[in-house]
Formats: sequence, C-alpha cells, structure tokens
Amino acid sequence: MGVGLLIGLFLLIVFLFLFLWLFIYSKKKKSKVGIVISSIALVCILSIFFINNIDELTISKEDVKKDLKQIDIEFNTNFEIKKNTVSGMPERNQKTVIEISKSEIERIINEIKHSENFKEYENNISLHLTFEGQILNIKYPKYYSRELYKEIDNIPTQIYLTVYEGKNILEYQIIED
Repeated sequence: MGVGLLIGLFLLIVFLFLFLWLFIYSKKKKSKVGIVISSIALVCILSIFFINNIDELTISKEDVKKDLKQIDIEFNTNFEIKKNTVSGMPERNQKTVIEISKSEIERIINEIKHSENFKEYENNISLHLTFEGQILNIKYPKYYSRELYKEIDNIPTQIYLTVYEGKNILEYQIIED
C-alpha cells in the first residue's frame, strides 16, 4: 500500500464521519436540506467501500467480450456468465467463469494449439509474464491457457484465460498491478 492510498483512505474516513455528524445534527435540528445533502454524500462515500461488490453484480456480456478481446478471443455463439468475483483495491483481481458451447471451447483450444508461440509444459508452474503485449499460448497438464501482460488504461494488467478440454467452462482472470 502506498502513502497516497493511505492518505486517500484517511480522507475518506474523515469525510464519512463529517457527513455522518452533519446527518445526525440535521436530524436533531430538523433541517431537510442538511439531511438531503448529508444523505447523498454518505451514499456516495459508502459506495466507494462497496465498489468491488458492485463490479461483481453488474458485469455484462459486453464487459466479458471487451475483456476477452484483449487476448484475441471472440465468441461466435451465446454464453452465460456463471460467476464473477472481484477483490482488492487498488490491486484489483477479477475472476470470471462463463459457460460456452463445446464447439467454442474446441475452437479456442485449436487457436491456442496452432498459434505461433504455443508451448507445452509438463508442470503447472505459472510463468512470470515479462513479454509486454505478447500473447502467450500454453498447454499445462490439465488445461490450456492464453496469457497476456500489458498496460490497459495506464494500468499494468495480467490476463489469464483457462480452458479445460471436454468441459464447456471458460475461466479468465484479470489482475491489475
């Protein structure tokens, strides 16, 4: 955690208590304007604390398509978002599980297998991605993976796609450093 983040959290907590005090004071004095202003401010401040929960619940198919487009994955058929978890601040970590058709899984596995830089590993040791902007296509013992490390919106980001042969589940993880 950087000093800037600590200062930001401190200021956030100060404003939270300030507007909480304003709300209580306005309630005692029966000031409708004070109650409205402090309520709006409190909702805005509290929403910052729940931003990851909001992200988990509001993911859309368009968001998934945009994320996967970063690693050159596009779907020809429909898909369903099964699970989405988001954690961390400011180092955000998003893990999404989607269900797609078997034919899409087979197509994605074939794209990975027949790519120029396809590598097959005999263990599950994850690579330390140092190939900025280069998509890596890898076969681990239990799954296929497409991995990328690049700057997205001025944030160093790692994207991991995991596909299991014979299953119609695709997982991807986005880690913002």
